[in-house]
Amino acid sequence: MHQLCVFKKLRSLLCLSTSSSQCSVLLTINLLICQPLALGGGGVLIAWKSDVWQTLSSRVDTFSVSVQFAKQEGRNWWFTGVYGPQADAEKVAFLQELRDVRALCSGLWIMAGDFNLIYQVEDKNNTNLDRAMMGRFRRFLDEVKVKEIPLLRRKYTWSNERSSPTLVRLDRTFCCVCCFAEHGVSGL
Repeated sequence: MHQLCVFKKLRSLLCLSTSSSQCSVLLTINLLICQPLALGGGGVLIAWKSDVWQTLSSRVDTFSVSVQFAKQEGRNWWFTGVYGPQADAEKVAFLQELRDVRALCSGLWIMAGDFNLIYQVEDKNNTNLDRAMMGRFRRFLDEVKVKEIPLLRRKYTWSNERSSPTLVRLDRTFCCVCCFAEHGVSGL
């Protein structure tokens, strides 16, 4: 059973740093949904301003959290935050979970987070590639009909921080193809 935390009327989310003088308010929010992963390995956090976005539904899965949002005078849409696993067997289960999420979250859909997967050779700075897993990820993206929102001015999002580092683009944002046509999505 995965833990779901919902904190109502949370006044502010603070940026904590090593110096208390550098601590500042990032975002005033009223609602928060999080799904911490076991063993302290990370997790998914979704926060929003309830005076701007109303939530209609939410679901917590093993590797993702999904929230259906509605603006007072707008179209409903789904956001799925992800934190992908590192083990190959779990990656296959992760992609299946996202297929299942997409089947239940119809309409406009955005998913973002650390996928721990790549789908293009240029997503990594060396040739140590798992082409089978890359193919699985690419087929998944085609199946659920999403397109990546390009990250501007940054090629990689992770480094092993060694003297000759491995650099990889693991953090991504995807949205359903209809969003590109309707809203002219161009980049982050």
